[in-house]
Amino acid sequence: MREQIAALVQEAVKEFFRGPGQKTRRKNVLVLLDYESLNPELVNAHLKAVTQAHDVTMYAGKGWRELFPGAAALEEAGRKELTDAAEAAEIVYIPVASHGFVARLALTIDDDPVAQTAIALQLAGRPFLVADDELGLRSYRRLFARPSVEKRITGYMRQAREDGAVFTTLDKAEQRIGAMKPHEPKRPLVLASHVEEAERNGETELVVPGKTLVTPMGRDRARELGVTIIEEGEQR
Repeated sequence: MREQIAALVQEAVKEFFRGPGQKTRRKNVLVLLDYESLNPELVNAHLKAVTQAHDVTMYAGKGWRELFPGAAALEEAGRKELTDAAEAAEIVYIPVASHGFVARLALTIDDDPVAQTAIALQLAGRPFLVADDELGLRSYRRLFARPSVEKRITGYMRQAREDGAVFTTLDKAEQRIGAMKPHEPKRPLVLASHVEEAERNGETELVVPGKTLVTPMGRDRARELGVTIIEEGEQR
């Protein structure tokens, strides 16, 4: 434990004393901290290092605010506030995760603020960073855990990864934050299948965001089925 904390502090000191040409560009990072950790001191040292290196906005649960008194109260933030904060941030980082959180991601269950925000990012096609130190069946746990348990956890993590979660560890998270590129929104794409689904639902109009791309087959199918594709804000 002491060695891990010392390594994190050492990395923060190195970052502070690097020359201007060597410094990683400061990024706007949203930190969501709620789930319990077996090593709160390690998390504390790590997030202090992240805060030194980047511009951090933090929402923390009640159990963490004694260590981070400047953090906003996570339980008091509404869905819109958290969504707006996530949209404004270059990187969204969840430094402590639980098995329940990963299961919620995999099954799209948004019944707590962190899962709710992460699922909103998944739906928007945005990646987010998750430290998985609390999740792995490492060392002695592997000797006792049933294979079915390990398989289930691994499956949930695989699904979450496919949907946009970027898993890392606390000792590598700062490096990952520095290397991650700010999210660039992709232009939505309308396929023939989207048009067909709208027609099955009895819709004669398919309203899409601005600058949406429509495939040639999508346009042909819309013409055949009598579905009009309209961009938001476009006069009908």
